Amino acid sequence: MADKFAWACRLETQTQVIIVWHIATSIFEHSVPISYLISDPDYLTAISLSKYLAYLVAFCPNLLPDHPYDLEYAFNEIIIETRRLLKGCKTREERIRALNRISNTMYNNGRVIMQGAQLGQELLKEERGRQFIWKVLAEFWAELMVYVAPSDNAKAHAGHLKMGGEFVTHLWALVCHAGIEREHRVERPTFNRSQS
Repeated sequence: MADKFAWACRLETQTQVIIVWHIATSIFEHSVPISYLISDPDYLTAISLSKYLAYLVAFCPNLLPDHPYDLEYAFNEIIIETRRLLKGCKTREERIRALNRISNTMYNNGRVIMQGAQLGQELLKEERGRQFIWKVLAEFWAELMVYVAPSDNAKAHAGHLKMGGEFVTHLWALVCHAGIEREHRVERPTFNRSQS
């Protein structure tokens, strides 16, 4: 199972990973009856953490592991791509239908929205059922929260703690106190902003 979705964890930035999985989680969420969702703790975990990490990308990027400039650039590219692909979609249902159509009719050119739609379709086609996928999603989002919590940006987290703190900031304080650090990836060059 891990190999099947591993491609969606090996994207260029953590911002892209978060958004691709957030889109896929949203597509999968939309396919499940509401009565089922309320009682499933894996669903609640997956949806809550998915939305929270997407919120961090949009509103608290300095608390995430990507370089702030790369994160801002990736996020802006995602916004432009989303506006283009989902132009005219007014409701959530229309956006989900458009994402499903995109994944079935367009070539995956490595763009985040298309990758999220593709992953969403892969989740929908998984033969082991909804409960299994919600467990996979809950574990993925929980592991991603633990991955993003260690941070070199103590100043940003300290600033948030003064105001009560973000959830990730409280996790950061715990992992820092425990001496847990994220392995530093091999530095890749930052996005070449002139090639867009």
